[in-house]
Amino acid sequence: AVTYRTDATLTVGGPGITHYKYWFGDGPWSDELPVDVPIDLANLTNGESYIVHVIGRNSAGVWQSENDPTASQAWTVDLSHSNLLINEVLAINASTLEHEGTLPDFVELYYDGPSSLSLAGVSITDNPEDPHKFVFGAGTTIEPGGYLLLFADSSTTTSGIHLGFALNADGEALYLYNKDGELLDSIEFGLQLPDLSVGRIGDDGSWSLTAPTPGGMNFAQSLGDPAMLKINEWLTDGEVLFEDDFIELYNPNASPVNLSGSYITDNPITQPDKYQLDPLSFIAGGGFAVLTADGRDEPGHVDFRLSSDGEMIALLDSELNEIDKVLFGPQTTDVSQGRAPDGADNIEFFELPTPGVLNPSNGTSSIETINLVREDADKRALVPTADIGQAWRTDLTFNDRNWMPGTGSPGGVGYEARSGYQDLISLDLEAQMYGQNTSCYIRIPFTADAAELSRLTALTLRMKCDDGFIAYLNGGQVARANFSGTPAWNSNAIASTSDSLAVVFDDINISDFIGHLRPGDNLLAIHGLNTSLTSSDMLIGVSLDAAISTVAQEFTLAGYGTARRPARHRVDVPRRRRERFRLHRTAKHQRNGTGPDRRSSGPGR
Repeated sequence: AVTYRTDATLTVGGPGITHYKYWFGDGPWSDELPVDVPIDLANLTNGESYIVHVIGRNSAGVWQSENDPTASQAWTVDLSHSNLLINEVLAINASTLEHEGTLPDFVELYYDGPSSLSLAGVSITDNPEDPHKFVFGAGTTIEPGGYLLLFADSSTTTSGIHLGFALNADGEALYLYNKDGELLDSIEFGLQLPDLSVGRIGDDGSWSLTAPTPGGMNFAQSLGDPAMLKINEWLTDGEVLFEDDFIELYNPNASPVNLSGSYITDNPITQPDKYQLDPLSFIAGGGFAVLTADGRDEPGHVDFRLSSDGEMIALLDSELNEIDKVLFGPQTTDVSQGRAPDGADNIEFFELPTPGVLNPSNGTSSIETINLVREDADKRALVPTADIGQAWRTDLTFNDRNWMPGTGSPGGVGYEARSGYQDLISLDLEAQMYGQNTSCYIRIPFTADAAELSRLTALTLRMKCDDGFIAYLNGGQVARANFSGTPAWNSNAIASTSDSLAVVFDDINISDFIGHLRPGDNLLAIHGLNTSLTSSDMLIGVSLDAAISTVAQEFTLAGYGTARRPARHRVDVPRRRRERFRLHRTAKHQRNGTGPDRRSSGPGR
């Protein structure tokens, strides 16, 4: 390792080790030190290489032999050394970073060096055959320990540095070159998740799934158990609805799961390693990953096709240990087969394939609705008088003790200067809002059971609203109404809502954000908006419902489940399922270079 730093701090530890001594350079062994005291070195010499040797004493008082010490990693001091790195990548910015009314993907650079660095002539690309796809112009610099945010879009109307290309959420690679065309850094990633990034963490800068932190230190995202993954649906003979076969995976964990290095095969006996998933590939908690089985070795695909005569599909971990497998018989054109409900042992045929969304069930499953947030749940509200940042909507431990509390029925927040909403409001903000601000902030903490989260199939935000709102679930934006652009502490709604509509719950499907929920403590935050300072009324009422799939009875056959042939009758697809089906197809065409840009719709666009 090489560093420009002339100081160093090393920590010492190990199983049962309580104390240590160290030897550095030509000096003697140090005095005995407890392991909670680090080794601090200073005034290291430029051009010199260093190693620290350590011996430890365990809790029984036994010392490691001085003839067999433990050595640190060697490092060299070079005052001219610097390091420019790709530090974080967000390929699906659904709601995390709103930039002047847009939601661009982003790439973050980090610089570790002794002085300011000019980026003139430095380039970044997603195609090594075109290394100069984006080149930094003169005057662009980055400071020591600094971050630089690059927007991965083609916008010419918003501020900032724009790369001119978007990121492929199915996976690709990024390459960073210096002005002489030498590779400085690169990152390859696979299937990505909405509003979760991949970033470098720890002293070694290893890559991990991270919570997006543009312009700041990265933090790892908690991950679920890959052993619980299921092969959930497959199509072997598509003609009309789908041109290609597909394999769908399902994650019953509440947290995302790392798929990196896992294998998918249709021949687990002699070719268990037939297709390996890309590094930094993930599947959302309670979500799906869909791979096109068309024989193409590229992101989002597997390099084999499925046989409509019947065969086996297996999912294995990076060490080729089996996670799941299914054995299926002869298939029908344009009819898929899979688990019903998702993840169950019961196997059914689906006349309407459902890649990436919930499987329908003709069997013994049922749906139970649970209320995660009641309209009369305890809450706190603030009418801000200045910018207080974003922690109020992201941080469960944010100090809101001085905010106005609201408890009990009816549960609404707002005010009524005349007549209409007075029977819906528990937390009256008239004195704080009227004539002073059109915005209010609302925080509603709640808990979610881990077992229930693993069976969640749908999530519905129910809103009563006069005039506008932006809703956040654990910091991620999940819905908005009557507002566009970037919200500020004194923003206002851009349109009014009639009183007759405002008093009725508007049910908003936010199932795409199930992965935002966490086992245990959660936060629902609402930015309420009024149209004007002198509006006679304002109302926010909110409830959060979830649907849980339950199975009264499961039928198994030889460990693979019972397969039911499809009934020959019309399948009435609910409106929401049809919309999500079209969205999936649109996204698929967009990845193949046809169809509308996937960034043409969504919050704030």
